[in-house]
Amino acid sequence: CTGHNSVGGDVVYSFEAAQDGRMYVQAVPEGGWDLSLYVVSNCNNPARNRIACSDGGLTEAAVFDVLSGESVFVVVDGSNGEAGPFDLRWGAAECRIDVDCPAGRCVDFSCVE
Repeated sequence: CTGHNSVGGDVVYSFEAAQDGRMYVQAVPEGGWDLSLYVVSNCNNPARNRIACSDGGLTEAAVFDVLSGESVFVVVDGSNGEAGPFDLRWGAAECRIDVDCPAGRCVDFSCVE
């Protein structure tokens, strides 16, 4: 999904979307270890059933659209065998990037002026 080695242990969370909309999930590793983040619709074949993924820095985030009642799986994976504690955040997302906002600023997945 990310094009990087992610052979470390996985932690998987699941939820069912309460309503249609755009959501975000963000994983922030404590102590600077490298993690990958995947959002998938089915864990049997994550690469084929991916919704979104992120592995570009230490803090990873994915923004994706969901339908009410849809099952979603969030996978936090250690890159190259790394592991450690992390904070996981999620919620409704107004924006992904600045151009999604009328005022042109997207901060923490919300449009601000």
